[in-house]
Amino acid sequence: MKFAKRSRWSIIISTLKEVGCDFEDEIASLTQFTPEMVVEASVRCLQIIIPEFQSPTHLPDAMSARFRMCTGLANACQELGFQAEVGYQTFLYSSVKDWRKLLMFLLEKLPKEAAQTADEPTGAGILLTRSIGAEIGASLRTPWTPSYCKRESVRRVRRKYPKK
Repeated sequence: MKFAKRSRWSIIISTLKEVGCDFEDEIASLTQFTPEMVVEASVRCLQIIIPEFQSPTHLPDAMSARFRMCTGLANACQELGFQAEVGYQTFLYSSVKDWRKLLMFLLEKLPKEAAQTADEPTGAGILLTRSIGAEIGASLRTPWTPSYCKRESVRRVRRKYPKK
């Protein structure tokens, strides 16, 4: 169980680093996260999910400014559809479990890359696999017809079967 948690956390942390979070290399689990790190990760994810979202990535020093900033983050998460209870306290005083739920929600909301990346391998085997997948996908999208109807060219036309 310890290995499963560690790999799950490493996936979350590496994904957050990919979206621009500046975490130290020593950070190996969410138990090492601070409220500042959760705020930075949330802001960076929200800026990718909602391009017009504007917020600083670091917590301000004044407590009233922290409250306003975290309330804004909580409202943005609720607008995206986060089902759990979220408020300023989620970012400032929450547990690792709550932070994991929030970060997993935000990571799932990140847009998927539609275009292929330049460093993706395009060997003959991969191209063959893709073409086979495309053919199978196309055949799955066509309606199913029983084999006896295919053999005798029986087709339904305007809710009546043609006479032979």
